[in-house]
Amino acid sequence: MKPKISEQYFHTLLHQPDALEAVSAISGFWAHRADKSKPMFGLSFPEFQCQLVLVYSGEIGNGGHLQFFANRGLERINDYVSALDAISLSNLADILRKAAKTPADLQGLHNLDIQAWPYMSAVERALQAFLQVNSSQVLQQERLQ
Repeated sequence: MKPKISEQYFHTLLHQPDALEAVSAISGFWAHRADKSKPMFGLSFPEFQCQLVLVYSGEIGNGGHLQFFANRGLERINDYVSALDAISLSNLADILRKAAKTPADLQGLHNLDIQAWPYMSAVERALQAFLQVNSSQVLQQERLQ
């Protein structure tokens, strides 16, 4: 059964003060559709971009760029960079560009992790703002009409 969300609750989430809770709840509704074997994971373009940023920030927060490359490789690196740029996280996009040039340089990756960490606190707020701007393309299948 596909989860459904009321229009009122969706808009409440988009504008609530706790961006982490809002983004977690909204992305949880599209999670059932996410399928790595499909183009853009079977998500709308804004959902796909958000999902990439959530993956990147989760990997960096948990184990740094070394973990990111070990788990994700370089296959979609341009998609990750584009998503970070689109969501107004250009500092993180620049760091990922640098990291992608030397994914086996452990000390270099560690130094880039240190550079990235101060920007991580802005991720959820940037995602929430991006979802607000692109709300017409988010959770189209789950929103009750």
